[in-house]
Amino acid sequence: MIALAPIHATANKQTFSLLKNDFDNEISRLNGNIERFNFIHKTQFDTEFNLYKKIWSKITLISDVFYSIGQQLAEIFRVESDLPENFELKEKLDNLIKDLIFNSSELSETVSQNRPFYFQELYSLLSIFTVQTDLLRKYISNDDFSNINIEKFHFELEKLVKFSVDIEEIIRNRIDNLKVVG
Repeated sequence: MIALAPIHATANKQTFSLLKNDFDNEISRLNGNIERFNFIHKTQFDTEFNLYKKIWSKITLISDVFYSIGQQLAEIFRVESDLPENFELKEKLDNLIKDLIFNSSELSETVSQNRPFYFQELYSLLSIFTVQTDLLRKYISNDDFSNINIEKFHFELEKLVKFSVDIEEIIRNRIDNLKVVG
């Protein structure tokens, strides 16, 4: 019996050695999968986060331009139409409208080009925001500013603000759900 103990101990060492190698290989494979998952998740997070920053930047610019336009319209309505001051105000308004056209077309392009990188609910709200922006822009692009109803302008602007708040909430929730793992 004593002679069998070293053989049995050697067999156990070999078995444990094989099991340890199997476990080490499995741990290496799992670590590789975890690293791959973390890389993919981080890449997705970075892509979406940068896209959201770009979109939000344009929404903010568009909102700011609309508020400035509202102020200009109020001044135009306050000043008599044939005074030189009113011509300057209309020129400033035209420049604001040009800024608006530029920023809204950039937003539309960004939304369209990056559609696969965000989910449908956000895309729908962004589409509504761009359509509302375009409608409001067309409404104020009339050469005869006396046809503009300032109350209607403010009403439509408030709808635009509501869409931007909804977009902000969706983006914030998505970022919270995309926290970087690891």
